[in-house]
Amino acid sequence: MQTREISRNPNYYEQNNILGSHPTIQEVDRYFAVTAIAHLGISYIIPVEYRVPFQYISIGVEFGAVAHNYSIGVSARF
Repeated sequence: MQTREISRNPNYYEQNNILGSHPTIQEVDRYFAVTAIAHLGISYIIPVEYRVPFQYISIGVEFGAVAHNYSIGVSARF
């Protein structure tokens, strides 16, 4: 939701290099759909002993991005 807010507000810019600084809502939705499917696929195919670390690292990266966005005033309205 924060990334969608960034795409609607020219005062903010996205730091995700894949999306670019001002992605469209459609690009944001497509990106998160693809990454969700990829995350599930990776979680399925990696050995069991790596799944939990992979999940923690993934959550940590996302938490960092959300915390940064929140700190600069980007909301996450639903």
